[in-house]
Amino acid sequence: ARADRFVPLAEVRRMPGFTAQLVAGHEERTALRFLDQHESLPELRYTRTERAGRDWFVVYLGQFGDREQARASLPALPDTVRKLQPWIRPFSEF
Repeated sequence: ARADRFVPLAEVRRMPGFTAQLVAGHEERTALRFLDQHESLPELRYTRTERAGRDWFVVYLGQFGDREQARASLPALPDTVRKLQPWIRPFSEF
């Protein structure tokens, strides 16, 4: 629904480095609503994977060379996003 922010899963898994996963859910509208609420973060992207045999939409922020670089980016996020306790993870594990 948001081609400008959607990245196919195969492409995500090939990306080097780490990202901060911010929100995930079984419905695409959860991801889209989050993107709309945080238009001030143009680097937000989302992808579709699978969890428990169902679609699982994941919103993530940035591409970082290592876990520490990703972690270091978190203090610059709005309070509402930091409170979600972003999960630092490698792209290869999506």
